Amino acid sequence: MVYIDGALQENLLTVNKRTMVQIKSFKDPVKLMYSYEQATKTIIIINKEKKLTVRLNGGAKTAQVNAKSVPVTIKDGRTYLPLRFLSEPLGGTVEFSVV
Repeated sequence: MVYIDGALQENLLTVNKRTMVQIKSFKDPVKLMYSYEQATKTIIIINKEKKLTVRLNGGAKTAQVNAKSVPVTIKDGRTYLPLRFLSEPLGGTVEFSVV
């Protein structure tokens, strides 16, 4: 089970042994600022505290946190990124436990 900000994430994917979550799962208005560049069809997520930027270009197979790239999966019109890739740069933590 995966929880983000206390909410159970039901729409997960596993791709190449990575847990993928929807980009919309991260909604912290205090830490995060979302914007969209229409001309380049780019989603930009900025962590205000850590001064990090995630860039996701429409139709691209990768996303970037500053200069680091990570694979993107698009399924049923939804964009998925690796959980650890999104959570840690954006100020979260990832913990695993066996139930």
